[in-house]
Amino acid sequence: MNRLLLRLLLLGAIGAVAAPGRAGAQSAPAPVDKKQAAKQYVDAGLAAQDAGDYEAAITFYLKAYQLVPHPTLLFNMAQAQRLAGHIDQALSLYKLYLSQDPSGAHARTARDFVTELEARKGDPTRRGDEARRADQTRKADETHKIDPGRKAEEARRDDQARKAEEARKADDARKTEEARKAEARKTEEARKTEEARKAEEARKTEEAREAEEARKAEEARKAAEAPRTQEARKAQVAAASSTAPAAESPVGDARDTAPTEPPQPGAQLRIAGLVTGAGGVAAVAVGIGFGLHARSLSNDLSRYGAVYDATKLRAGERANTIAIVGMAGGAALIATGAVLYWWGYTRGRAPERVSLVPLVGDHTAGLILSGTVP
Repeated sequence: MNRLLLRLLLLGAIGAVAAPGRAGAQSAPAPVDKKQAAKQYVDAGLAAQDAGDYEAAITFYLKAYQLVPHPTLLFNMAQAQRLAGHIDQALSLYKLYLSQDPSGAHARTARDFVTELEARKGDPTRRGDEARRADQTRKADETHKIDPGRKAEEARRDDQARKAEEARKADDARKTEEARKAEARKTEEARKTEEARKAEEARKTEEAREAEEARKAEEARKAAEAPRTQEARKAQVAAASSTAPAAESPVGDARDTAPTEPPQPGAQLRIAGLVTGAGGVAAVAVGIGFGLHARSLSNDLSRYGAVYDATKLRAGERANTIAIVGMAGGAALIATGAVLYWWGYTRGRAPERVSLVPLVGDHTAGLILSGTVP
């Protein structure tokens, strides 16, 4: 039954492919692609041969050969005839194939089968065994065809196989859908993570902007208050320095109770100048040290009989560069420190004041002159 179904399916497939050509032939003649049709017959013959239906395979190979008479089709027909037990037909087809394509891809196999079939043909006992096996096969096929129970069993097996295939396909589809959903879930999680990252970056940027605005506002406030604070401090100093002592206070007491002068404004600049100069001195010292090291390496390489050493050469060049940078930078720092110190010194020298204070006592009266007279 399987062979009959296979033949019907193969013939139906070939007929379905050839049907458009026949339908078109009623309206207008259309060219027939013989190679395509022959290929379909060959595919059908190979399928029938794999299924054990050698007679159908022989028929399909013959139809293909009638469309495209290629030597390989003769070899295919010989194979099917041999498998079907038709020794004479197989032997003739093998020899015909060798006559048309003696050096073909299947020539060696065909010669081996010709030798084997001729040997089998000359052995009566083997021929009788083969005929007996062929008759048993034919009877088994006939019994198989008329056995209703076997038909039902085959139908049940076919139905089980179909259901198993459907279940497998459904399971594959379910797994594919689950994989697609998992991928979509990963994509959604990645999107949410990216949105959270962008939101966090935006929040940090906003906080930094607000902090920068607050800092600028604080600096502007301090800058606006600084002139008023400076003016108030100067007014206090002027008021304290111009205030006369009490009438009953002795001269010594008036000198002792003079207001304390505020710190000089150039003190910080002088300190900065000293620190900068010290850094310059340190840089010059480092430059001198590396210069001595570079000179030592140069002397080693310049010594008579010394072996060239690229590592020492590079180390010497590097030390020389550091020495130049250190001494030049140190000199610049020393000069900068001196300028800062001088600037602080000049700013710290407040203008000299001269004060004239009246002095009145029980037995004395006069004026007190304080300050430096130019």
